[in-house]
Amino acid sequence: MGIIVGGPQILQTWIAGTDLTNYQFHAVKIYSTADQVTIADTAGEECIGILQNAPYTGEEAVVCVLGPTCVAYGGTVAVNGQFCAEVTTADLVANTNTAYYTLGICTKTAADTNIGTGIVTHSGCGYS
Repeated sequence: MGIIVGGPQILQTWIAGTDLTNYQFHAVKIYSTADQVTIADTAGEECIGILQNAPYTGEEAVVCVLGPTCVAYGGTVAVNGQFCAEVTTADLVANTNTAYYTLGICTKTAADTNIGTGIVTHSGCGYS
């Protein structure tokens, strides 16, 4: 059975500043060049959302900036648990550090390397 994600999403498009073909449903951030995105590669850094497609460099990157989405989890996250970006992989992990940026909330308990579901909320720092 596949994952069903329902409800309204706010999607935004940017240009992939790097090769994102292996990062569908991972956290992304604004790249050093305006109007481009790349993977979030620092633990707990501020992200803009979850990548919805898998573009090559220079192609359109579709990002869920708010609302329900599939999420690439890199560790166990409990239902209603807050998630943040993991270092180097752009996977989403449980946010246990109040200094880390909370990107969203897990809607079904997820395990390492699973594609699960979540809601992008942009709760910010101080909410672990």
